[in-house]
Amino acid sequence: MLALCSLTSAAEAPRRNALAKEKSPYLLQHAADPVDWRPWGPEAFAEAKRADKPVFLSIGFSTCLWCHVMQRESFRDPAIAALLNAHFVPVLVDREERPDVDRVYMSAAQAAGWTAGWPLNLWLTPERKPFFGGSYFPPAPRGGSPGLKDLLARVAELWRTRREDAVRDAEDAGRALEAYTRVEASTGALDASSLHAAYRAYRSAFDAEHGGFGPPPKFPKTSDLSFLLRYHARTGEKGALDMAVRTLRAIDRGGLHDRLGGGFHRYASDAAWNKPHYEKMLSDNAQLASVFLEAHRATRDPAFARAGRETLDYLLRVMALPGGGFCTAEDADEEYYARPSAEARAERPRPARDDKVIAGHNGLTISALTRGAVILREPRYLEAASRTARFLRDELYDAKENRLYRRWREGERAIPGFADDYALTAAGLLDLHEATAEAEWLALAARLAQAEPARDHALPAPDLDAEDGPLPAAASVAAMNGLRLRRLTGRPEFGVAAEKILERFAGRMASAPRSLPAMLCALDYKLTGSRKASRGK
Repeated sequence: MLALCSLTSAAEAPRRNALAKEKSPYLLQHAADPVDWRPWGPEAFAEAKRADKPVFLSIGFSTCLWCHVMQRESFRDPAIAALLNAHFVPVLVDREERPDVDRVYMSAAQAAGWTAGWPLNLWLTPERKPFFGGSYFPPAPRGGSPGLKDLLARVAELWRTRREDAVRDAEDAGRALEAYTRVEASTGALDASSLHAAYRAYRSAFDAEHGGFGPPPKFPKTSDLSFLLRYHARTGEKGALDMAVRTLRAIDRGGLHDRLGGGFHRYASDAAWNKPHYEKMLSDNAQLASVFLEAHRATRDPAFARAGRETLDYLLRVMALPGGGFCTAEDADEEYYARPSAEARAERPRPARDDKVIAGHNGLTISALTRGAVILREPRYLEAASRTARFLRDELYDAKENRLYRRWREGERAIPGFADDYALTAAGLLDLHEATAEAEWLALAARLAQAEPARDHALPAPDLDAEDGPLPAAASVAAMNGLRLRRLTGRPEFGVAAEKILERFAGRMASAPRSLPAMLCALDYKLTGSRKASRGK
């Protein structure tokens, strides 16, 4: 192959843009696009200022179905690429590498009333302020959605002839974002009243027919279920246990569960959990394994033990890397997953894996494996959890600087870790310490709790880490970690820091409790001194 490549002339070599030097599988998927993509960074915005052009920012991830569709339809289209290259500085972001960028601009889209989802496509001023955007755009108008080709021409004309309108829109979007993301210190009692209010809110939103909360699309948001299991343990309230159990049974029996290959798909587009979007995420499966095991501990239902065990076995079989870390995701290959038997699937290549290692997602996996070892009494899960902890320690942690890196791929660690990386990794290490009594993991968790996560100060809004989404909010996990560290180390400063977080969000826990279920779990821990979600052992 090398000899063949050496005979290829420069004129015949495939065109590659600046993403060819990246490690992210998502960015590398776009390295041969005719679009002159650049990675996120100061160089791209300096070029936008120098060339006096707006930035076209597209955010996605490697296993995103509609990201693939938009690439195929638009970003590989020479005419659309010519418009992007002539009038904009195109920047592509892997949201799994840069959750801070994704969080800010997704919040901006939501605050401005634009369509929000992935891929997320925004037009920014060279000062990084968005003035227009939305989610998926077809190449030409379709089904009431404007076409990307027309939008590019119109935005370019707006920037050339009525730039003051674009700047005004960017300022309006910035004010909307500030209001949308503002977390004001507000008074509220750190007592069980917020827990009771949350239970009532969940009861009102519960889908009694299908399980889950609210209309589709339905995501298996495990923080909700963990809170309900904890609330049942606190109060004996059967309704809380019933909501969690019925939701988990619906998830287990529905289309999200891949019974042939193991694991769970990302979300369902229907109310009954039967129509999945087929990507499989490490973070989702680790959290689902944990909550199924918590439900087994609360109910002794063997179906929940089976679901937890099968999910952990899927992760070990499919997502584990030789060195001890776990891949980020498997692709949404509908043709593969829709095949009715294992034999039929074997005729088609397995979906592609995004094989980068994300620190925080691996922290969740350590927690899940440790739970499996303790609840199912399976030593092999504890061995796997310890391997993963050693991988994070050796490959993603700089002991001298007390710095955790977010991403590892092909021997390279990069991107200083964000708040969720530190919090979720520390939580996994605390779980591992409690299962093994190994002092090393407690000491490392304590160091991570005292470290300063990365921040991109050029972003137009602070990092948003309070509201639970697909991951529990970093602030909530940090609060739980601090309370646990105070108990395990006897050092009061960890508890002081945790209680400051709880006090900051006390008002929101009282007024909008469903947005903060992981924070409510930390509050419950403060009030009870137990992190378990059931009375069982």
